[in-house]
Amino acid sequence: MSQKVKCPRCKNVFSLEDAHEHEIKNLKEKAKKEALAEAQAEKAKADKEIKLKKQALEAEKEKLKKDAKKEALAEAQAEKAKADKEIKLKKQALEAEKEKLKKDAKKEALAEAQAEKAKADKEIKLKKQALEAEKEKLKKDAKKEALAEAQAERVKADKEKNKIKQDYEKKLQTKEKEHALDMKRVKEKQKIAFDIASQTAVEKKGEAQEELLEDFLKDKFPYDKIEPVKKGKRGGDLIQTVIDKQDNQTGKILYERKEVLKFDEQWVDKLLKDMSSIDATQGIIFTKSMPKKSNGLWQEREGGRIIICGEDYLLLELTVSLRRKIILQEFFHKSEKSSGGGSLKPLADFLSSNEFKLEYRKAFKNLKSEFNQIEKDERSFSNQIIQRKKNYEDKKTIMNNILPKIIMKANLPDFLEGIDEDNLLE
Repeated sequence: MSQKVKCPRCKNVFSLEDAHEHEIKNLKEKAKKEALAEAQAEKAKADKEIKLKKQALEAEKEKLKKDAKKEALAEAQAEKAKADKEIKLKKQALEAEKEKLKKDAKKEALAEAQAEKAKADKEIKLKKQALEAEKEKLKKDAKKEALAEAQAERVKADKEKNKIKQDYEKKLQTKEKEHALDMKRVKEKQKIAFDIASQTAVEKKGEAQEELLEDFLKDKFPYDKIEPVKKGKRGGDLIQTVIDKQDNQTGKILYERKEVLKFDEQWVDKLLKDMSSIDATQGIIFTKSMPKKSNGLWQEREGGRIIICGEDYLLLELTVSLRRKIILQEFFHKSEKSSGGGSLKPLADFLSSNEFKLEYRKAFKNLKSEFNQIEKDERSFSNQIIQRKKNYEDKKTIMNNILPKIIMKANLPDFLEGIDEDNLLE
C-alpha cells in the first residue's frame, strides 16, 4: 500500500511514489533548462567576445591602416574567419547537445509513459478480474437467495391458505345442522323466485360486475395489461397479461365472473378450454356461489391451474398476487433454461418492487389479523376449560368431604372399608 504525504505549503495529499516521480520529473526539467541556459550564456559570451574582438580589430585596423593596410586587413579577415569558424563549431555543438537532450528527454518520457500504461493496464486487468469474480459470486448468491425466498413465500402462502381453509371448515362444523338445512331451503326457494323474476336483470348485473372487476384489477396491478373479452367471443370475461419490469409478457390469467346463485361444474371445463385457446397459464373463476364441496372461500382445480375464488376482493387480490408470482417464476425458469443460465434480475426486481411489498404486507396483515383472532379464541377457550376443570375439582372436593359424613351418620362405617376417603368419586 502506497504511503501518503502532505505538502506543508499547498496542503495537498500525495502518495510517496507520486511525490518521488514528480521530484524526478522536476529535476530532469531543471537540468534541461540549466543546460539550455548554459548553452545560451556560452553563445552570448562568444558573441560578446567576437564583438569585442571586432571592435579591437576595427581599432587596430584604423591604427595600422596607414602603415599596414593590406596586412591588417588580411589579419582581420583571418581572425574573422577563425571567429566565424569557432562560432559555427560552437553553434553546431550546441545544436547537437540540444538534439541529444531532446532525444534523451523523449526516450525517458516515452519509457515512463509506457511503464505507467503497463502498470495501469495491469491494475485495470486485476480490478476487472476481481469485479467479474465478485459479480459472478453476487449473481449466484442472489439466485440462491431469491429462489429460496420465493419458495419460502410460496410454502408460507400455502400453509396460511390451508390454515384459513381448516379454520373455516372448523367453523362450519360448529354450526347447527338444523339451522343450515333451514337456511338452505330458504335460499333455494329465494333462488327459484329470483331466477324467475329477474333473468334479464342478472345479465345486466353481470356486465356491471365484470366492469367492476376490470377496474379493480387495473387499480391493483397497474403494470399488467387488463382487457375484456369482446361480447359474443369465446374466451372468458377478462384477460390479464402479466408483464415484468423489463416489459416482457410472461403469461396470461383468464377470468370468468359469475353472479348466479348456484355453481355449475361446467364452468371449469369451459374455462380450461378457453385458456387453451388464448394460451393462458392460469384461470380464475370469481363467483358469488361456490361448489358444494368447497370451504366456501377458495378452491383449486386442475392441479392449481384454475382457482375458484369466492366473492371477496381482498381474497381475490391475494389469489392474483400468488398466481402472478407463479407465472413470473415459470417465465424466469424458461428464460434461464433457454439462455443457459439466465438472469435473476426480473425476479429480483419484482421481489424488491413496491408492488410486491405492498401486496405482501397487505395480505400478511390480514392473515396476521386472522391468526391473532384465532389465537385469541384459543386462549379464551383454554381459559374456559381451565376454569371449568377448577370448578370440577372444587365440587369433587366438596363431594368427597360430604359423602363420609353422610355415611357415618347413616351408621354404615363398613361401607368405607378399602376406599380412599379423599377420592370417593374416582
